[in-house]
Amino acid sequence: MCLALFLPNSDIGGGYKEGDLSDVSLMWVIQEAKKADIKFDNTLIANKGWNKVTNPIVHDSVGVKMSGINFMPGREFRWVGTDTRMHQGHQQFDRFTHLRLNWEDTRQFQGKNAKGDTLRRFEDIERWTREYNRVDQTLTGHPLCGEVVVCDETKEIVSLKGKDAEGNPTILYSGTRRKGEEDIDINGYIQWLRRNGYGLSDLKTKRK
Repeated sequence: MCLALFLPNSDIGGGYKEGDLSDVSLMWVIQEAKKADIKFDNTLIANKGWNKVTNPIVHDSVGVKMSGINFMPGREFRWVGTDTRMHQGHQQFDRFTHLRLNWEDTRQFQGKNAKGDTLRRFEDIERWTREYNRVDQTLTGHPLCGEVVVCDETKEIVSLKGKDAEGNPTILYSGTRRKGEEDIDINGYIQWLRRNGYGLSDLKTKRK
């Protein structure tokens, strides 16, 4: 599914404690399984709220250390089955012709501030990531920063975000309209998916 270019892995699989943006991919999986005559309890799905997105939060893990891993602004894609070495693959910001939703397409779903101006955090993240990657990488990480998460570029990305339920700076766009901002345009996102052949007719939102 093309959602991977828009969302971090945990916003697809539901790994964070807050937010239900992962219900979009869950309902797509259920939809495709139904096409293969797999039976589901629709009442249970509705009771669990899996078919309704009410708190769409976009997370970003750069600047956080989890399970001994420092998440740095590399944002590199390496496809399964390739022998591309670290720091020699495609970046998240590249355009992939075989995918329908690319990074640049996601900009239209960014929220707005209290004045109605579109927020530009995706563009800010891209700018600071490209600055981070401008310096030649090594197999052990950034030659100036190593494997730590204290680079200036990392700090700039962290400054864009709010803290999640575990106290980590991962919330890029909040479903609670933090600081007078609008959350991600979940209705526009789902409409885009429907227009581009993803179905999701059973998915609802509480956003107007």
